[in-house]
Amino acid sequence: MRPSSQLLLPAFTALAVFAPSTAAWGMLGHRTVALLASRYLLPETAIWVKGLLPGSQSMVTASTWPDYYAHTPGGRYSAPWHWIDSKDNPPHTCEVNYNRDCHGEEGCIVSAIVNMTARVTDEEISFYERSMALKFIIHFIGDIHQPLHTEDLLRGGNQIFVSWGKQHTNLHHVWDSSIAEKHQGGSAVRHAVGWADTLHSEIESGKYTSNREGWSTCVNPANAEECALIWATESNKWMCDYVLPATYPAGFEGQDLSGHYFQGAVPIVDELVAKAGWRLAGYLNMIVTGKTGLGDAERAETLEAAADEDDVRIASGSSQRVLEWAV
Repeated sequence: MRPSSQLLLPAFTALAVFAPSTAAWGMLGHRTVALLASRYLLPETAIWVKGLLPGSQSMVTASTWPDYYAHTPGGRYSAPWHWIDSKDNPPHTCEVNYNRDCHGEEGCIVSAIVNMTARVTDEEISFYERSMALKFIIHFIGDIHQPLHTEDLLRGGNQIFVSWGKQHTNLHHVWDSSIAEKHQGGSAVRHAVGWADTLHSEIESGKYTSNREGWSTCVNPANAEECALIWATESNKWMCDYVLPATYPAGFEGQDLSGHYFQGAVPIVDELVAKAGWRLAGYLNMIVTGKTGLGDAERAETLEAAADEDDVRIASGSSQRVLEWAV
């Protein structure tokens, strides 16, 4: 379990002790989720997002902001919101139980998604707080699709010490950053653009086309807790199916994961990031329009109706054109 925090007060007023690592997917993964989601925003949603983020900030920059914020004195209260500590028994049994695993008033990623979903549309609170809520949603839907952000074992893998080539690291960091960055050849924005383009192609006409309907079954903000638990449970299942070998803990600690283990992890990471981007778009579309915007006919009809708007052309263009608006 990660270090416990102080009593959680109402959002944006509490202070807490936070874990040293809160990021999931690192900057590369979060940017990729945001860029991919940008490809599926309905026009009205794209305009709403642009209007709710301050200044020149975008979904891409917003996607990494909560990690920085959690490491500031004023934002430490939000650190526990980046995970849910499942007290299961991987690799033998994997499950997420909200009543058992979400730490009451301290909160967890599931309760945070519920809370931020309510706040982002609450016109009784300030623009600043609604903007923060949107940034948290963008980030947390990425986080919840990282298996080790749904697991309590040895602080979500932070204390499972392994190697990555000649580098000593831990299992949490391997899944946050090492696998994705080796897979894409770096961690710069251009790597996120390339990865988002590849995943978009796989969703449109490749290996994920048949997954789209299943990924869309729970993106309704009216059922935020139910959906977040489904997402967390799907991610957590990988703790038993791959993240930890069946023989764990025997022979795992200190092992170099940059070879065969990396190769087996790549398709899992690809799918989780693709699923996160797809669901983020559907979730935001539902908040703004009441439609997922993920069905081909629905999206085509909406885009045609607003074809002359600049924001529409940006939202429906390539990741490179989205990037020109987004960063």
